[in-house]
Amino acid sequence: DIPQMTSLSLAGFRPNPAGSDANVAFTLPRRAPATLELIDIAGRRVLSREVGSLGPGSHVLRLDEAEKLPAGVYHLRLRQSGTSIARRAVLVR
Repeated sequence: DIPQMTSLSLAGFRPNPAGSDANVAFTLPRRAPATLELIDIAGRRVLSREVGSLGPGSHVLRLDEAEKLPAGVYHLRLRQSGTSIARRAVLVR
């Protein structure tokens, strides 16, 4: 059997828009430093979490810190090994 190669992917908030439960679904292809960031509409990084230690595979991470952020449109960005992927994310209250 040939091992299935996974690629960096970011599904974004589940659900989107997110209320008090801001869960982010993503996949890491390898065990290497990786960063998940939440960026506000002005381009400021309001949240950053190192997620590479989770290892390769699919993950769902709860962003408890998002509860303290104002409602609005954000961008989620996942970066690993020089690759970056972004998705639109909406917080509602």
